[in-house]
This record gives sequence, C-alpha cells and structure tokens, in this order.
Amino acid sequence: MYLESTYIKAVRRLLRPLARSFIARGLTLPIVLNLLKQAMVQVVEEMPMQEKRQTDSRISLITGVHRKDVRTIRESGSVKLGLSTLHARTIAEWTANPKFLHPDGTPAVLAKTGSGSFEDLVASVSKDIRPRTLLDEWLSRSIVSIVKGNKIALSIQDYSPSHTEEEMLHFFGENLADHIAISTHNMEHPSDRLFERAAYSEGLSAGSIEKLEGVARDMAMSSLLEINKMAFKLAQKDKSEKDAKHRFRFGAYFYRTATANDLSLEALSKANKELEKSSPKETSL
Repeated sequence: MYLESTYIKAVRRLLRPLARSFIARGLTLPIVLNLLKQAMVQVVEEMPMQEKRQTDSRISLITGVHRKDVRTIRESGSVKLGLSTLHARTIAEWTANPKFLHPDGTPAVLAKTGSGSFEDLVASVSKDIRPRTLLDEWLSRSIVSIVKGNKIALSIQDYSPSHTEEEMLHFFGENLADHIAISTHNMEHPSDRLFERAAYSEGLSAGSIEKLEGVARDMAMSSLLEINKMAFKLAQKDKSEKDAKHRFRFGAYFYRTATANDLSLEALSKANKELEKSSPKETSL
C-alpha cells in the first residue's frame, strides 16, 4: 500500500508539468484521455504473449479501456515518427564524421561546395533539401557564420533545437519518452538498472545558479560531442553486424526554479483554511 501511494505521488508530480503543457497547447481533457487510451492499448498490444494473439477483451480487461474503443484503436493503427530532425542529424554528422572534422577532432570550417564541403555535408544527410536553404536558416539563427575565405564555420554552442517549432516538439516527445522509459525500466528491473543520475541542490542564489548552469552547459556539451564521435565510429564498424538494430540516447539538462514558487502542502493547507473562513457556513439540523 505504501509503495502504491508513493508511486501515485510520483505520477502526480510527473503529470503537473505535462498538464501545464497541455493547457498551453490547448489540449482539453477529452483529447488527453483519448491519447492515454491509445497509449495503453498499444503498450499492451506490444507485450509478448504465449497465446497466438491479443484479444480486444483481454486488452480491455488489463487497461480498463472500453472494448469498443480498443477495437477502434487497434483498427486505426499507429503513426511512426522519424528518429531525428534534419537539423540535428546534420549537426551530428558535422561533429562526428572525420570527413568534416579538423585533425584535432573539432568541426572543420567548410567550403560551400566540393568534396568535404557544406554542400557535401547536407547531401550526406538528405537530398530533399537544398544546402543553400539550410545555410540561410542557420545563418539567421547564428548556428553558422561566414568566415575569411567565404567558408562556413559551425558555432556548436549556439545550436539549440528549441529555436524551431518542429524540432522543439520532436525532442519534447523523444527526449522525455526515453527518460521516462529509463525510469520505468529501472523500477521494473532493479537488478538490471540503466544509467540515470542527477545532481541537485537548493538554497542557492541566482548568481550561484548562473555559475553552475554555465559550468554544466560546457561540461555537458563536451561529453555529448565525444559520445557522438564514438557512436559515429562504432556505427560505421557495425554496418556488417547482424544485430546492428539497437539505438541509444544520452542527454543532459539543467533545470532551475525558485523553490518559493512551488506551492507547498503547508501553504496549500493554509490557503484552504482561509477559504473556509471566508465561505458561508452551512447549518446542519
């Protein structure tokens, strides 16, 4: 009973920032409920079964979703999404592929055309977009700059996927989904835990937070670049391997907020008492 209560408290904490996002995006409760129904049905449908097939009735029993809704969801299928956006893939290629790196491993300054050029870089990721279109977009966002000799230099520290709506929403789903998946796995398989760690503290001034955030950003970016380079090399080596069907995600975040802004249980209790005082009293017979 205690563990169940603790889990529900954790889920409630998780739902609050999601609810804030729902409201900001205009998602009402009926829409959210439909999305939750779809997710629950699809998860049960993906579970390994000894029987030949999952039935609508069994899925309904496990999830609590009405059998009619289960049937509708199963018949509608699911939408498959790409693993990353063009911007992120191109950045990853530029920071990992030796063809586009300096001898010291840093992103090279690229000519606009020719072998090992910006045009070559974009074409290696996708042929569906013109290099000039991407260059103009990145120049406007200061992701790249034109340097001496009319060449293109990458400003990796200035890259943030949140600059565009498409990328922001893509990583909102992908990053949070994998982070939740890690936590879920670790609860279900305590003897086979995946890596999940966080440093946290409170009682700090705004200046101290800014100092910590700067250090964290630099250290995290350095680690991400190194992991990306290693992943690129291993992916090239594993192309001929039969089990080259795995993926990974290694991320970093730095969240800050004023703890005074969080409504504590004590403050909530006090507010309720004040509300009771100002409310008209009912007389019982």
